[in-house]
Amino acid sequence: MGGGPVLAAAGAAAIDVLLEEKLSEKAASTGAYMTKRLKEMESKHPSIGEVRGPGLFIGVELVKDKKTKVPATDEAVQVFSNCLGNGVLFGLNAKAGVGNIIKMKPPLTTTKEEADKALDIFENALKTIEK
Repeated sequence: MGGGPVLAAAGAAAIDVLLEEKLSEKAASTGAYMTKRLKEMESKHPSIGEVRGPGLFIGVELVKDKKTKVPATDEAVQVFSNCLGNGVLFGLNAKAGVGNIIKMKPPLTTTKEEADKALDIFENALKTIEK
């Protein structure tokens, strides 16, 4: 509505980077990789009720029991805190006391190595709450 030439130049430069570095393709690839790894974790970990993806906006539902799908809100806070303490910031939904969804929203520039590190930290946090 009223930006000006400096803001227009910054926007154009950002679009150039998105296109030149093929960030949308990288995001799709990294998101598919992360979702695949999380789906593998889902089959091994009783606390994962559902993995929602693909793409780089992933939700991991934590439950007390896979059959009843009772939300594991306290456990989700513990996983969130454990990950944060180990250098990885995920989101946590706080909708009307149903805070059992870990939200993973990494940058478009995330590499496979960075994704692996974050997912390793996440899986270790899951193991901690499942003991």
